[in-house]
Amino acid sequence: MGVGAAPLPVPVGGISKETSAQQRHFPFWLVVFAGPLLIVLCVLVILRDVAFGGMLTTAHPDVLTQWLPVHCFLGKSLAAGNVPQWNPYVMGGVPFAADPQSGWMYLPAMSLYAALPCAAAARWFIVLQPLVAGLGLYAFLRSEGAVRSGATAGAMVLAVAIAGSQLAFSLPFAGVLAWTAVTLACTSRALGAHSSRAFVGWTAAAAVAWGQIAGAHFSHGLAVGTLAVATLVVARTPSLRRVVLFACALPLVNLAVLLPRLSYLPRTTLGLGYERLDALGQSLSGATASSIAPAWAPGPEWIGSLATWPGAYVGVAALLLAAAAFRRGRIAWSFAAFGVVSYLLSTGIMAPVARHLPFGDVYLHAPGRFSIGVVLAVAVLAGLGAGAFSPRLALAAATAWFVAAVSVAWDEPAALALPLAGAAACAVVVRAGRSALLPAVLALELVFGATVGGALSSVAAKPEVLQSRPPADVVASEYVTAGEISSTLHQGDGRYLSLDQERFTARDYRGARRRADWGLLANQRSVIFSLEEAQGYNPVQLLRYWTFVRATGGRALRYNAAGFFEPAPAALDLLQVNWVVAPSHTRVADARPVVTDGRWTLFRRQDPVPRASLHSEWTVVKSPARALQHVLSADSQRNAVVEAGAPVGPIAGAPSESAVYRRSGDGGARVTVEGGAPSLLVIRNTYDSNWRATVDGRPADVVPAQYLAQGVFVPPGRHVVELTYDDPTIALGLAGSAAALALLGIASAWPGAQRRRYDPRR
Repeated sequence: MGVGAAPLPVPVGGISKETSAQQRHFPFWLVVFAGPLLIVLCVLVILRDVAFGGMLTTAHPDVLTQWLPVHCFLGKSLAAGNVPQWNPYVMGGVPFAADPQSGWMYLPAMSLYAALPCAAAARWFIVLQPLVAGLGLYAFLRSEGAVRSGATAGAMVLAVAIAGSQLAFSLPFAGVLAWTAVTLACTSRALGAHSSRAFVGWTAAAAVAWGQIAGAHFSHGLAVGTLAVATLVVARTPSLRRVVLFACALPLVNLAVLLPRLSYLPRTTLGLGYERLDALGQSLSGATASSIAPAWAPGPEWIGSLATWPGAYVGVAALLLAAAAFRRGRIAWSFAAFGVVSYLLSTGIMAPVARHLPFGDVYLHAPGRFSIGVVLAVAVLAGLGAGAFSPRLALAAATAWFVAAVSVAWDEPAALALPLAGAAACAVVVRAGRSALLPAVLALELVFGATVGGALSSVAAKPEVLQSRPPADVVASEYVTAGEISSTLHQGDGRYLSLDQERFTARDYRGARRRADWGLLANQRSVIFSLEEAQGYNPVQLLRYWTFVRATGGRALRYNAAGFFEPAPAALDLLQVNWVVAPSHTRVADARPVVTDGRWTLFRRQDPVPRASLHSEWTVVKSPARALQHVLSADSQRNAVVEAGAPVGPIAGAPSESAVYRRSGDGGARVTVEGGAPSLLVIRNTYDSNWRATVDGRPADVVPAQYLAQGVFVPPGRHVVELTYDDPTIALGLAGSAAALALLGIASAWPGAQRRRYDPRR
């Protein structure tokens, strides 16, 4: 237990005074479970339209565009018994499990989407995260000696702040808060363990939970979660041996999470860095304005917006309790410092230093995301303060918060209505000497604010992820129901392209999420219906594909978009675009209409492109830049280009006969070729270094061909080329995590692990 902390409510071998007093009036089970049940009830009431109404939102840009299709593919693959290494349904094919935002090894996404239909899994995934956050923080606060009412209050602050604000649909950051709370609970138990066996067991649990933070958000979110865990370790001052073992366990247990992601990043846009990526995008598209949004950092006054509603409103009662927490000693002061650091980072104060640090532009890209650390700190302090309440100190602090709230909401009086009502209720309770009722006041205040506040606009100063939760306005099951166009595409070959120049923006089609736009099949709906699409959306893209889109797409794009405004012939060829979905009133050159769905029509191109073709002539270049330049030239269709030497040279004028492509699973293919001369087989799937090939069973190199596609050299005659995508870091990471967990299990079960009394001074 940290210095100055209260004793555990239920010490070994006895019952605390708090529990004894409560049992005089209530059954034991009600005393134990009332707090967690209240947390669950509050979240379900706030998110009832999602949980029980079958609804999702079109207002948030990523729920339908990113998380539903990506997690849907993850769950379908796992349910079929496959590890999803490659996603063939967007961007000409893209590595999947190694993508930091794929959900690979993120247990809630993997389990829910594997067990439930995608529409139901998406809804319960949204509901689950604030539940995990609340229950995890409740467990942490109880482990740190908070009384049950205080733990309930602090946990409600966190759970309702997520459920009642945009955090509910900002799934990575809701996940970060949820699993940071669980990691803190496990870490607290580990550092307070009375025996080596218990320490090792709780350390393993904390490491698994920390890996879930990495699975939720691999940049800002992981930084916030790790900082919170480090804060707890410093506050508890364990022995050096325990600190070293704990610090080593976190990455080793999570090799399955870390290895694929860290290996993949250098080949992606994120590995290049936002600033260099911005410069490259401008040079490729000829744009004069930045294709990357400027760093998002709210002004320093945003801190007062936590005391305004709607959005992430923490409640006046929570602020009263948080002010009393400083009587709890080091643990409270440590988390107050964590909140201050998170607040300072959210304002972009580190910008001058970050510009000179490796990956510093990742921080600069969105410093405001660190605001979630402030919400976590307030929730922790509110939970700790309930058992050390001081009306004078609490009222003084609440007054300071209220003044800060007025300073950011002076032009929007409605944002102060609930805080004023809450302050009045808290004053009555405190004056009556019933401070134990503050959690009940808090529950009413927060739930009312979260359920009614959506009708009001958020205070402008509130950071983006903490603003009002957008309405749930679309039936999830209807969004994943196939239409006539998607059914027709299942019967065809090749990829399709969504084209509507009226709706196309620098963000691609992310704004076209309304029901009337669904027939366009943009925003990665292809993944939901297992259709192959030439474009997509992802903050982390293969650098070759990202560059190719900007060189051939016809318009400047934001860093995470991948779409074509006016696709060049090279793009239609190398991405095997044989179908176009466009508004019915438009004409698509060299294409005929096939089927219409509402305002959209599916067009079939008159000269379809094969997935694989043989070339008896090719040019070898020394760099990807030269290869891209060649592909954009007029003779690229006749003369292929590769960036590696061939076993033999090309034979001008030699016949190249046939190549028949058959896909075998999501990450494999078989191509039967027959040629009269040594040839280059070009497969129109996006190239990545983890593709492997065999020719008649003998290993062969897969080289970048036509800058974007895959190339395999084949000798004359008839041959069978087998292609498979194999990322060795996935198996290596799984093996490493299993070995680390096994070692921890052996250590916890070792006969020599003696039971020791825990000394907080150690």
